Amino acid sequence: MSVPVLVLIASHGRPSLLGRTLRSVAACARPERYAGCVVVENGPAAGAAAVVAEVSAESPGAGLSYRHEARANKSAALNAALGGVPAETLVVYLDDDVRVSPGLLAAYAEAAGGRRGQAFFGGPTRVDYERPPEPWLIRMFPASARGMDVTGPDAPEWFLGFNWASYAGDVVAAGGFDPNYGPGSPIGARGQETNMQNRLKDRGLIPVPVPDAVVWHWVPTERSSPEWVIQRRYQLGMSAGQKIARGERTNTIPREVAKAVRSLALLPPFWALRNVPRVTGHRATISRAAGLLRGYAAARWRSSSTRP
Repeated sequence: MSVPVLVLIASHGRPSLLGRTLRSVAACARPERYAGCVVVENGPAAGAAAVVAEVSAESPGAGLSYRHEARANKSAALNAALGGVPAETLVVYLDDDVRVSPGLLAAYAEAAGGRRGQAFFGGPTRVDYERPPEPWLIRMFPASARGMDVTGPDAPEWFLGFNWASYAGDVVAAGGFDPNYGPGSPIGARGQETNMQNRLKDRGLIPVPVPDAVVWHWVPTERSSPEWVIQRRYQLGMSAGQKIARGERTNTIPREVAKAVRSLALLPPFWALRNVPRVTGHRATISRAAGLLRGYAAARWRSSSTRP
């Protein structure tokens, strides 16, 4: 069954990378009912409009369009863009720092036909490193910075936010993206797409892997360092803490705090030995626990402050 397919990209402050993404989308084979590609620049205008115009002139058939949302919040930007999209449209969510395989859109269209209200979809991710990190450091990266497969024994139950698809009507029916998660979150919590996918699963939709829908994620040097790993663990901890406070996840706070206490005890000798991998690992454990506690406290405070 042929379905309309729309690409949706929330962009913030990365016009040069956005151009790379749009050119790869423009080079894709287009499904029979291709509905175009919408770029939603959120926050201060930083050149995305000019990039969209430039790539549109190069590839008129790509159907590129631009809109601006003043609020610097990815979830809010996605919700605004989805407001006028027909419910039966399959929306492919990409970020402004990926390049896509030529068959990505066709693969999603084929997998999704006739499955509105039944499933959402996701493809594998690979990585374009600006400078390849040490193998020990890659093992500490989240899936977004080390790549992820969607089939096989280790296949995840969710898909990365820069390579997945769902029917517009299914996302709207689930309440839209939560602005408390993702870039622009009030407390810096990540994972707005995982939050949405979990809510879709709660409504009975199943995750369907699409192995031929491949993207490559650009990882710059500043996002492939030990300090970035530590900061990222903090952000992921905040997201987990919010989910625990909302009852969306089992309470792991005592276990995480106990692990952090052990890492605090083990950190000084490894620091003295200048053992960078072990120091990074223990600091990341401590950082995650700190983020978990902050995310939990912030969500509980927000809940109590809005209670009548």
